[in-house]
Amino acid sequence: MKICAQSRFFSLLIILIIAGMGFFAYFEYFNEEATFHPQIALFEKDNTTIVKNILQKYYQDHTYSKKDLFVCSDMATDVWNMVKSKGFDAKIKIGNIDNSTKDEELNFSQYNHAWVMARIDNSWYALETTGGFIAAESQYPLYYRKTIEFGNPLEFKNYLDLIKTYNIQANILNNISQLCGNIYEDYTKEHRYYNTLVDAWNKKYAGKPVSTEADLLNEKLQKQQTVMKEKETLYNGCILTTAEIQNQIDATNREIENKNK
Repeated sequence: MKICAQSRFFSLLIILIIAGMGFFAYFEYFNEEATFHPQIALFEKDNTTIVKNILQKYYQDHTYSKKDLFVCSDMATDVWNMVKSKGFDAKIKIGNIDNSTKDEELNFSQYNHAWVMARIDNSWYALETTGGFIAAESQYPLYYRKTIEFGNPLEFKNYLDLIKTYNIQANILNNISQLCGNIYEDYTKEHRYYNTLVDAWNKKYAGKPVSTEADLLNEKLQKQQTVMKEKETLYNGCILTTAEIQNQIDATNREIENKNK
């Protein structure tokens, strides 16, 4: 009976030692994790802390080059996904946080930035993904004015595609307009030369007998008329092309405006 009691005592002692070693290892593991990532709380106390940690961690792991709608859009999309995965309601918003123009006077061509709006404890807050902080309305009112919001990244991507299409079309229109201007200048130059030839004909050969010099000048007039006709045809075609592209731009602009409503 005495041996049996000693065995139970030693068995209990061994169990206590093993349990103590396990607890020590568990404590050391979590303590090491907390030390390695000091910016992230081990146990997040509230929703605001959760969102702040998401922003700070993302900001530390990513590089932001410049303020541009198409650059910061990817960052806003990433943070939207991270916030949504934590169970928060979130939207992607675009606008201009540098221009204090009245809302009704601000349009999509002036939008140069994207950020996330997250619902935290029944209130909406702006998340500045390129800076890694929550932008309070009292300090950053331009984040909260009425612009455009998207419920998910797909809606946002479709809108960005429209903006890119609009910009491409506008660039093409600008280039063709310059080309039309150059063609018109060429046409007016050729027309002035033609008028010079007509004046010379009227002064020297109008109402006079046919001569070799008159034939040569008449040949120049004929050639110049052909040149002018070619320039005129080219210019008219350029104007028609400009009108077609303008129609495309107007159609794209209507799609954009419909999304702005």
